Amino acid sequence: YQSTILPICKFLYNINNPQILEIGIDAGQSAIPLISNLLRAGDRFTYTGIEILPPHESKKSDHFIQQIIQMDGANLIDVDVDNPAEANVRPLYEDSLKILPELVKLNCKYDLILIDGDHNYETVSKELSYIDDLSYPSTIVVLDDYSGRHKGKDMFYGERNSHSGFKDSIAKRSGTASGGMGVTGAVDDFLRSSEGKWSIYQTRAEVTDSKGQKKQILTDYVFLIQTQYIPDFRVIPGLRYSKSYELIEATLSPSALGRFKPDFVNTLWEKLNSQ
Repeated sequence: YQSTILPICKFLYNINNPQILEIGIDAGQSAIPLISNLLRAGDRFTYTGIEILPPHESKKSDHFIQQIIQMDGANLIDVDVDNPAEANVRPLYEDSLKILPELVKLNCKYDLILIDGDHNYETVSKELSYIDDLSYPSTIVVLDDYSGRHKGKDMFYGERNSHSGFKDSIAKRSGTASGGMGVTGAVDDFLRSSEGKWSIYQTRAEVTDSKGQKKQILTDYVFLIQTQYIPDFRVIPGLRYSKSYELIEATLSPSALGRFKPDFVNTLWEKLNSQ
């Protein structure tokens, strides 16, 4: 979902003190441009990221921390500040399935939730089970690997050498060696169980194949939106690059406007009154 970071940020700019949760920081491919854009906007925000591999175990995790340290205005927990309330960047190095219930207990809620951790049905289903408690009415959830090479397939980081030190604490394959329904099945089952509360939106990208032919493909990632509060949602294609997008357009119900800045809300009411 790197290609949607800019439109996501433009959406977050309209929210008072946006709260972001990302499951699966990796090297910060999405977190770094997201945090950079929010810092440039100059408003308060908090980014919380969950990653199983700590910096002393992973070059990617260390790379992320080193990049954040160089950002003017980033207050990194345990590096720049010790008090979590003063930190706007909070990486948590633990299994998501251990941290998410703790965040629920603390009544933490987020305006944007990015899910790109372990790519298997069991883990993603459990992560999605906490979404209702972690969301505001206007929250946007983005899940990676719904389509593409992981479609309908389970992948467990616990089976990889890179995570060998954590194999006892993270999900492992059970049942057949061929795997299960992956992220795709977890999302589809979540949508069915929500009975219409949540809906899915998937963008299309124009790409050029090896023969120079342009074609439309579905992106690997999907958006989850609460239909009652955001009845209409779409992402507008950008012009810079075939896989990039420019803007999020959404219809928001009055009960979903509580997180938004007064100027943004007033502009919406002016548009409605002029129609």
